[in-house]
Amino acid sequence: MAGTTSERDALAALRAGAVAPVYLLLGDDEVGKGPMVGSLEALVEPDLRPFNLERFYANEVSLAKVVSAARTLPMLGGRRVILLLRSEAVLKPKGRASQAADDAEDPRDQGTVSLADDGAAAAAAEFEAYLAAPSPEACLVLIAGDANRAGRLAKLLLRQAVVVEFWGLKTDREARGRDAAAAREAAHRLVRQRAAEAGLRLEADAVEPLIDHAGTDIAALRGDLERLFAFCAGRGAITEEDVRAVVGGATLVDSWDLTRRIERGETAQALAQLRLALDGGASPYMILGQLGYFVRATLPRSAAARVPAAVDAVFRTDLALKTSGGDPQVLLERLVVELCGAAGAGTARPLRRG
Repeated sequence: MAGTTSERDALAALRAGAVAPVYLLLGDDEVGKGPMVGSLEALVEPDLRPFNLERFYANEVSLAKVVSAARTLPMLGGRRVILLLRSEAVLKPKGRASQAADDAEDPRDQGTVSLADDGAAAAAAEFEAYLAAPSPEACLVLIAGDANRAGRLAKLLLRQAVVVEFWGLKTDREARGRDAAAAREAAHRLVRQRAAEAGLRLEADAVEPLIDHAGTDIAALRGDLERLFAFCAGRGAITEEDVRAVVGGATLVDSWDLTRRIERGETAQALAQLRLALDGGASPYMILGQLGYFVRATLPRSAAARVPAAVDAVFRTDLALKTSGGDPQVLLERLVVELCGAAGAGTARPLRRG
């Protein structure tokens, strides 16, 4: 029964009485996890929930306590359900590997939180041992926004647990290329469905600015829709002006579109993507790490002769950021312009070294 499955199949199995000892609910769509979490909680009769239903937060509790709760026999028979929320604290740990973040293969896996602060390797080993042979009287549910699938614990869970993913409009944590287009189509369907349920008609030109603002972030889109429906209550129709009165701007749909624009030498579009990322709260250091990864891993395949100067430009920007050598946005914009020249056609002006 272990392995990745759809929410529909997982719920059907629960209704049929087929309950797995360990579940992993993974993804950034917290609202979407609601029905699954509710069904798992319903495995415990209401009168017994004070005894047989426990909730822990992985960033606040020791793993030893979680294992102890899972091994405790249920009161009056039945089954115990243990929910471990914010499990990304143990599924994306920050340890020695984070010290080599600059050498990481994928900068999107940097900057994660530490392992539950229990400081006990023995407790972590005990937790892994429990996952390998879980109690049949317990149902342990890990709920996480994300996971490092290459990590030891995540690999074990992917083998031992029933994994159900919740990415909202996306099929994975990042929507790129065709996936981004599919996510946008899903957003269109969701917007029109929710508007119909609210008894409101969306004018044709009102949809695009709404989706431009939320991008592939299902939580942002739901929030925008709630505010928009409240704003337009009783009107019957939603216009473009209504949307722009409630939401404004755009959200970065694909965080790697920046480097693709740079690779094609599309300076204006790359700068626009950079500003969207910064406006969306992205750290300048995270963006610099992404650009550094592009220079190390991608640029050598398309413009190897320009790599030394591009590396030099990244180092200069890194030094300037760390020594307050200018406004971070201006520094990154200058770097993007230089890298576009490095990655673009052979007629582009070469990068200056030194």
